[in-house]
Order: sequence, then structure tokens, then C-alpha cells
Amino acid sequence: MDADQNFDTTIPQLVSYPRTGSHWLRMILEQYLNKYCLPTSFYDNTEYWGYHLHDRIVGQGDEGVVAGFDKVIYLYRNPVDTIYSQLRYHHIDIHDSSYVDMISHEYYNHLNRWIYNNDDCKEIIFLTYEDIKNNFHDTIKKVLTFLDCEYDKDSLQLIFNRLSLERKH
Repeated sequence: MDADQNFDTTIPQLVSYPRTGSHWLRMILEQYLNKYCLPTSFYDNTEYWGYHLHDRIVGQGDEGVVAGFDKVIYLYRNPVDTIYSQLRYHHIDIHDSSYVDMISHEYYNHLNRWIYNNDDCKEIIFLTYEDIKNNFHDTIKKVLTFLDCEYDKDSLQLIFNRLSLERKH
């Protein structure tokens, strides 16, 4: 399979809107499973566990297939935090109402599609960035169970320690 397509709908999909914590989750799973995630990987390995899809503009299909998957892990985040993170990431003034409106509309459509209109997916689980941050082990254990993978708390803790930032306020 080419790294830039996801036409195999049997591959588990990690679906998220940008700035919701998906790269953190991808890195955790890639290291824990010792398999990468398509379309690109943070680690060099020849086996993959899934495909990461943003589907930023719902249904537009910029990333290939965006429907009809066997397994979907849907990751989302508090909308206010997501929009604020988008603004900071793109260096946009928080008072730029046209950009805030555009991002708000996109994220609303994304949440609506994947949370409420996902009947085309055989199995779907829902995670929030806040779940991962506040209840790491139980949340990742839920993902691993969904992927039919074993859970090893000690291994996962080592990966968490290596990949997670401690923010000082």
C-alpha cells in the first residue's frame, strides 16, 4: 500500500481534527506497538497498525477514502481549546473573526460527522484529548483492547514518560 492512500477500509483509522492531540496518541501507539501509522511515521518500521486521517473539511476526500471503515478511533478535544490551539499554531490573531468562524465551522462539521453520523463505520470508539491527559492508562488500555492488542502498564508508563511534556504553570 502506498503511504499516501488509505483505500483499505479494514485498517484501523485514527480520525481527528488538527490540534486535538492525535500526534501524541500516534507516537504513543507507534512506540508501544512497535508499528507505524500511515500515511507517514514518526518512527522507522515496516509494519503499520493503522492510518491517521484528519478529514479536516468533512467529506472533501483530500486524504483519500473518508468513510466506510471497519474500525475507527475518533479523537476530539474541547472545541474552545482546539480553536485556540489552531490560532496559536498558525500565528493568527485571536480577534481575526473570519479565521475563528472558519475553524469553528470546520470543527463543528467534523464533530457532527464523526460523533453523530458514523453509521458507515462498523466499530467506533470515542476518546478525548482530556481523557488521555487525565486518565492515561485507562484510555490507552481502551484503545489497545479495541485494536485487539495486549496491555502492559509498565511498558506504557515508560513510553508516557518519554513522550509527554510536563508543563509548568
